[in-house]
Amino acid sequence: MNHGRNPNPPRAARSRCARELAGLIALALLLASVTPPPAGAAKAEKGKAKSAPAAKAKPAAAPKHTGLETLEKQVRSFTIANGLQFILVERHDAPVFSFATVVNAGAANDQIGTTGIAHMMEHMSFKGTEIVGTKDYVGEAPLLADEEKGWDALIAERRKGVKADSVRLAALDVSFKKAQEQAREKVVSNGYTTVIEQNGGRGVNAFTSNDATVYFYSLPSNRFELWALMEGGRMAHPVFREFYKERDVVYEERRLRYESSPTGRLFLEFVTAAFQAHP
Repeated sequence: MNHGRNPNPPRAARSRCARELAGLIALALLLASVTPPPAGAAKAEKGKAKSAPAAKAKPAAAPKHTGLETLEKQVRSFTIANGLQFILVERHDAPVFSFATVVNAGAANDQIGTTGIAHMMEHMSFKGTEIVGTKDYVGEAPLLADEEKGWDALIAERRKGVKADSVRLAALDVSFKKAQEQAREKVVSNGYTTVIEQNGGRGVNAFTSNDATVYFYSLPSNRFELWALMEGGRMAHPVFREFYKERDVVYEERRLRYESSPTGRLFLEFVTAAFQAHP
């Protein structure tokens, strides 16, 4: 019996040796491919990089001039004798001046029972004065008074609720509408806006926010005196002609923006919940 090494190893052993040999050959090839270059070659590359000329930096772009750099210095503020404050910026690029009259009152100033009065005042400011928007103010004034009396009588009867006299209500309604028609005969419709536009005015408009009511438009510079007359007149001496007609317009705007709009109704509910009281 031979107790020495078998000169012919099994097939599995031979296969394992072949795989180990192939792995060693592959490792040797991999190491050969990543062998670092000689030290001299690295120094040569470094010297070449130092000798290359540096790229020229691009000059910084010149700052753009918009004409607004000195705007703050151009602003002037002053108050005239009647307490009206002006904030003025003169720019003579075009013979036009634009303005915004800012009234320090808005929807937040409406009191309980007078919701919408700030918005109503915005609309009424376009109805004119004793000299603008009327054919004959001397004849118009008593008709406006009759219109007010007719409304007072009608609303007083309505407030009786179920005790109101239906026949009297119908008669008062007819009387009130007749007073409206008579007063309207003296009105120059859109008279205020027409005067401005006939003199080159553009962008005649206004808006009411929570904290302010703002009126604005533009006119040629040579109509500045006209602007002062028109703006001062409607602020100091307005005539509330076509009041009830304009009230219905304000009602409709509210219905359109809020009551008939899902997002508008959501906004009102949100504001009511968020601001349960205000100064």
